[in-house]
Amino acid sequence: DASGKVAVIHNGIIENFGPLRKSLEAQGIDMRSDTDTEVVAHLLGQAFATGPTAGDLPASMAAVCRTLDGAFTLVAMHADVPEMLVAARRNSPLVIGVGKGEMFVASDVAAFIAHTREAVELGQDQLVVITQDSYEVTSFSEGANAVADYRAFHVDWDLAAAEKGGFAYFM
Repeated sequence: DASGKVAVIHNGIIENFGPLRKSLEAQGIDMRSDTDTEVVAHLLGQAFATGPTAGDLPASMAAVCRTLDGAFTLVAMHADVPEMLVAARRNSPLVIGVGKGEMFVASDVAAFIAHTREAVELGQDQLVVITQDSYEVTSFSEGANAVADYRAFHVDWDLAAAEKGGFAYFM
């Protein structure tokens, strides 16, 4: 973002990033890339800096997600709240690994199974606020304060069960 305080990780595609980008450019924002991820970073930085969600990273992420079309998983941090990570999903997988004094964010449990077997799968249009010791899941389609249903589970298989059996690909 323009402030240099927002970091965003993005998996998927923002289908309406073209009009969103044009709107940002019309506001004088200098875009450094042609990516939809950069558009999200600028939108999140603006939402956090001004308006009704100013200073509230989860509310800012929820507001931004409501403007996005497509299939995406987003993970974001802001330098002003370094103890918090916010992640959201729409039509793209997102699971949280719950460890002792540590949390993990991934698209699949295989990414963190060596560290914890406790996991949380987010549902459609959900957002999670993560700190070192906790997580809170809400629905971004209803606002950042809405409690959402999610699925917590224990992974009872090991990493070897997820191996590709000597094949180069899973398919």
